[in-house]
Amino acid sequence: DLNAASDFSKTMTWEMTHVHYDSEEEYYYVELEHNLNFCPNVTVKDSTKDVVETGIEYKDLNTIKLTMAQSFSGTAYLS
Repeated sequence: DLNAASDFSKTMTWEMTHVHYDSEEEYYYVELEHNLNFCPNVTVKDSTKDVVETGIEYKDLNTIKLTMAQSFSGTAYLS
């Protein structure tokens, strides 16, 4: 079944208005609820489609927190 792969991957996009700032730790972050029920591999691209490095924290099996030095809009590719 070719559609079965969609149960194990997801693309999630966010805008800068969804990015928060942690003034104590001095970083920007966005939390994404993916509902895949596992800790996926994550590739992040900014709005210009360049791959960027972010910190990745698995809050639980369905939520990740991406941390970054600067705020940006982007897309997370989860698999």
